[in-house]
Amino acid sequence: MTTEEYLQSIRDMTYKITALEKTRDDLVIDRVPSRSFTYDDLRVQTSPTGDSLENAVIGAVEEERKLEKKIKETQALLYKRSEDALEKIMTLKEGQCRRFLVDYYIHCESLAKITREYGFASRRITHNLKKRALKYYDTVHK
Repeated sequence: MTTEEYLQSIRDMTYKITALEKTRDDLVIDRVPSRSFTYDDLRVQTSPTGDSLENAVIGAVEEERKLEKKIKETQALLYKRSEDALEKIMTLKEGQCRRFLVDYYIHCESLAKITREYGFASRRITHNLKKRALKYYDTVHK
């Protein structure tokens, strides 16, 4: 795995966790049909074997458990890689490259935001900084 692929995998895992969490949060809303029940003395619904609502809830709970497991596994790997990368980044002498690597790969900030925050005139300068930072990081990444 190249230096850039390794660092990019950290960004990718962060986005994957966010997507999995959104899927998990939306699961019950999407899978469980909304119904209105009337429980007056004339209409009482009973179902000795369960119904589609019960099956949908059970399916959603099982799917939520699987998603939660994936999230935890990805978070564990992300933590390990982030800590490893951060430790190596902090050994670099070039401060601006260190800052860029942390902002872009660890904190997942966009290039546009970095360009604004660093006060660069164009995104081309940010791309050049990215190339330079990756070159420096490559010296400590094994």
